[in-house]
Amino acid sequence: MTKEGDKNYLRRGFQNETNFLRNRVVSQLVERGFIRNKKIEDAFRKVPRHIFLPGIEPQEVYSDVSIITKKIGIEPISSSTQLSLMASMLEILHLKKGMKVLEIGAGTGYNAAIMAELVGDERKIISVDIDAETVEEAQQNLAKAGYKGVTIKCADGAKGFTENAPYDRIIVTCSIRNILIPLIKQLKEDGIMVLPIWFNGTQITPALEKQRNGDLISLSATIGGLMDIRSKTFQEIQVEPSKKEAEELLICSEHPEMFPEEKIKSLLQSPHQEKELPLKEALSQRGGDFFIFLALHEKKSVELFVETDANEFAFGDSAAGIVDLENNSACLISRNNKLFIYGNLSTYRKLLSLSKRWERLKKPGVDKLQVFVFMHNQITLQKNDLIFREKFPTIVVRIL
Repeated sequence: MTKEGDKNYLRRGFQNETNFLRNRVVSQLVERGFIRNKKIEDAFRKVPRHIFLPGIEPQEVYSDVSIITKKIGIEPISSSTQLSLMASMLEILHLKKGMKVLEIGAGTGYNAAIMAELVGDERKIISVDIDAETVEEAQQNLAKAGYKGVTIKCADGAKGFTENAPYDRIIVTCSIRNILIPLIKQLKEDGIMVLPIWFNGTQITPALEKQRNGDLISLSATIGGLMDIRSKTFQEIQVEPSKKEAEELLICSEHPEMFPEEKIKSLLQSPHQEKELPLKEALSQRGGDFFIFLALHEKKSVELFVETDANEFAFGDSAAGIVDLENNSACLISRNNKLFIYGNLSTYRKLLSLSKRWERLKKPGVDKLQVFVFMHNQITLQKNDLIFREKFPTIVVRIL
């Protein structure tokens, strides 16, 4: 066989492998219920994700994991979203043929390619990213994959992109703490915006429909789990004073200032009690129903992930619950649903009280939440409504 023949043989082998892996992971997403819409399934089967992640092994590309694409030191600043989360967000975005879509956070360009398939016209997809280097890479990936018509612009996503407004749909592929007013203004009446919002220790991703008066009401919601939106470019972050070389804990919260790592480590390395948890489904996965309920009610809720190999903490590699450093108390649920209690029992009592309330309300999950964004002061509350006045605009979460 000639050298050219060898290359063709290897190329065909690689193509067969990526096709097999792509179809396998999509079938798994369908079986697990993350993909329900046949058009979304077809788009995931068609778009070759490995083209958008050059240098990454196909087995990792076509697995249901988030893949870090940029770091500064040990800190990740850009990624390709976990496939199940991406599919869940696209399911509630309800894209239709011919719709004009704004994406905040271009990433690798992969999500833009999927959406181009769903709306049937590449020119209808506009994606913005704050990093010029990311924009250039996304453009190259899209061109290589055959989606040259998608528009990728370098801009601050928090301001949207007025040039092509208004939009039928807006999707934000990074987490936010407050609803971004420019995006509301650039969304058509009856348009839908999907974005992950921080609520204390968790993220909820509603599909918000714009009303005639400018308010937003969610039609459905799913879990979140995306990196925070950035106001600084890659280059601006690089020239900042470097942080310490390694962090042992990844602390996930809307209020990171409440959880200094050294103080948390000191508390979590102190003597503890271990108890069985009566709620078997409490934290079977990140974003478990009970923890979402807990986080909506408790400002000091937090998720913790151990970043080092050392097994320093009794709870293992991850946990979620309440950490109250002011009162020297923590109550955490481990991955295998064990309770770990540190310091005094105040957080333990609080967690048990919330678990009983959750059970009385018939264990609501994210599918039983409705999110309201009020642009005006006329707010009518119902029983079990949770109001977040510190957010702007004011957000209300209703437990249905």
